[in-house]
Amino acid sequence: MNYTMSRDKNIISFQAENKAAPYTFDINTAIFYGTSGKPIKQWPTGLGKWVEIAGPEIGSNVVYLMRNIRKNTSAYIRFHYDKPTLEEMATLSTLFRIADKLQSIGYAMQNQDDTDPYSLEYINKYFKVFARYIKETERPSIYNFMRENAKNIWMAENHLVLNAHLTQDMVDRMWESRACYPAEYTSHVAYYLSRGLYEFYEVEPKTGRYSNNDGASQMFYSIKRYFDYCQKTNTKPEKENFFQSYINVRRLYETNKIRFDTETLTNHFAKHPELAFENENFTVILPRTREAFQDEARQQNNCVYTYYFEDVLNGKTLVVFIRRKDNPEKSYVTCEIQDGRIIQYRGVNNSSPGEEAENFRKIYQQHLNETWQK
Repeated sequence: MNYTMSRDKNIISFQAENKAAPYTFDINTAIFYGTSGKPIKQWPTGLGKWVEIAGPEIGSNVVYLMRNIRKNTSAYIRFHYDKPTLEEMATLSTLFRIADKLQSIGYAMQNQDDTDPYSLEYINKYFKVFARYIKETERPSIYNFMRENAKNIWMAENHLVLNAHLTQDMVDRMWESRACYPAEYTSHVAYYLSRGLYEFYEVEPKTGRYSNNDGASQMFYSIKRYFDYCQKTNTKPEKENFFQSYINVRRLYETNKIRFDTETLTNHFAKHPELAFENENFTVILPRTREAFQDEARQQNNCVYTYYFEDVLNGKTLVVFIRRKDNPEKSYVTCEIQDGRIIQYRGVNNSSPGEEAENFRKIYQQHLNETWQK
């Protein structure tokens, strides 16, 4: 379906070639109106026309942003701004599933896809903010919207003030690496850097956009590991004495690793009892130990332990094992689930598990659709 687009002050019109009246979008209220003039809750087809509103790279920018957001837990990238950006809105822990929706929208924009409707109610909050930006900017784009606003708002929200100890380069590095630490401990990270961690790792100020600095990477890796250990051991991070605190919490974890891992996995699965399921031929195993992941990786010859175990432990994803009821000790299918959706379903050597297992996948997914607890 082809559209022509026009703009009259705050109203953007999408005129379809086979419709007598246009779709309209009010950028003051961020509401779409159908050809009858009544508000609608579904995107009209021809989403690619948004490229003409927000700049030629809107689709690819949305896809890139959402892809990176999905690599991190919502806890690491939670923001609470008065004027939320697309990044903030999509990463609030209570709205984390919006990231998937927006990435799909980005693909649709990028590919001029006219086939899939998208619910406006999930992203209305973003468009109200972006609508104001559109009105005030001659050539608006999501990329510039985020780049120009997000960091300054983040600094103000976290009360980060540049001084002799906290330099601009430190703040820039914290901003770029904020997925490495929980947002509520941003002030802790600022304290660590301004009280010697930056110098200890011999971080050098950036000299260009693509400056590479191994010291900064090692520094934020240590910070990430510290908060990971605190989470696993249910220990409150300390602001003073980073190195001593790091050593203490790591020793605590290593000494009690088996118990902490088992407790953490058990708690994750306890939040979703609906993961347990079986039919006459198959049963779903919920792995609760490190050894279970190691055994699955060995039998399946896959990376479920080396690549996914830490993500499961940190609550980023869920992994279950599909086994035959007549031989539950033998690995059959390794299954990854996020937000109630099966996103990976692999047999030995990452192969397709076959028709019988695929039929069970459909049944299991239907069960999750009906019972998943948000």
